[in-house]
Amino acid sequence: MRPFYVCVSLLGVMTACVYNDEVYEMCPNGMADDEDSAIECNLSPVIYSDGVYDDLAVPKGALAHVAISIRNAMPDMRLTVEELKIVNVHLSGAYHWGTDERPAYWTVDTVRAALTIAMGHVEVGYGEGVAFPALGHYLFIPQRQRAWPASGVPQGDTRCYMLLKCCVAQMSSSREGVVEEVLWGDGEGGCAELAIPLNVDFKCGEVALIVLTMAADCSWYDVSGESPQPLFVPITFDADVDGWMEAT
Repeated sequence: MRPFYVCVSLLGVMTACVYNDEVYEMCPNGMADDEDSAIECNLSPVIYSDGVYDDLAVPKGALAHVAISIRNAMPDMRLTVEELKIVNVHLSGAYHWGTDERPAYWTVDTVRAALTIAMGHVEVGYGEGVAFPALGHYLFIPQRQRAWPASGVPQGDTRCYMLLKCCVAQMSSSREGVVEEVLWGDGEGGCAELAIPLNVDFKCGEVALIVLTMAADCSWYDVSGESPQPLFVPITFDADVDGWMEAT
């Protein structure tokens, strides 16, 4: 007896459900009788958790599970996040049940697109971390992605990167109280996108934990210009020495 297999649309709505080779009426395409029949599947970041989809028995072995953690490792900095896009991933494909001679496998579309994960308006203080989703995991079609190399603008590149819509502010104390200086944003108090390379292998039945840590050496880039610029640029000094004298 085969377990449930659930197809979900780009809106996260269940469109097909298969149990013991029986396809329920909600399936738009039906299913062939051969053992290697495939089910087309389009996936959005649908949340799987023990409390949500237990009654549907979503098989952990057929899909990749993804969790995202955003952390702030910089003192006196405040990070606000609104949205994350994972760009140049495959959003659709076909799951093949397989046979005794050939195990089940995935084939993915050649089309690459952006997967958007709305995060609301979440503030991440120093030393804090926020998990998305709060419970469970996102479900992805298994696939291997190589990272955009952070050279040249990512638009038009077929390699994988993320766009984190965020705002970064530095907090400092003064006689008047705490002063906030916005280091990154849209210039009007809102959030703007930073590009982050992503090298990842989404595997069947395994959880991929994507950790985005804001630190002095983080690979977060402003790509609004002709070439990527890191969010934090180290301060450097050029010093000339005219002469030496013995210390006393």
